Amino acid sequence: MNNTLKLLFVSLLFISIGCSSSKKVAKVDPYIGNWKVTVADTPMGTIENTLTIAKNGEGIYTGIMASETGSMDLKNLAITESKMTSTFDYDGMDFELKGNFTGNEFLGEVVGAGYNFVAKGTKVVE
Repeated sequence: MNNTLKLLFVSLLFISIGCSSSKKVAKVDPYIGNWKVTVADTPMGTIENTLTIAKNGEGIYTGIMASETGSMDLKNLAITESKMTSTFDYDGMDFELKGNFTGNEFLGEVVGAGYNFVAKGTKVVE
């Protein structure tokens, strides 16, 4: 190979390396966002909720459960390996919302005040 051809080859190699993207793709947290969650067979009937999950600046999950009955901050919200646990206060009583995420589906329960209700939901895809 003559020197001109070698120089051209090396130049093209550096150009192609320089043009390739070195940006890392940020991993999207599948739990963050809005979820439509139905809590069935409560004393007030079936309740349609919007569960909003976010992360604060420290990387800790935060959440709000909102419905026509009010809005409740989720406390001690933790999600590990698709399993969620949290607590909230409703009308002066402590409840636990827990369950599992599978893709865009949530299946869990609300437990408290001597009750146990099924909670099912789907992620709102925007």
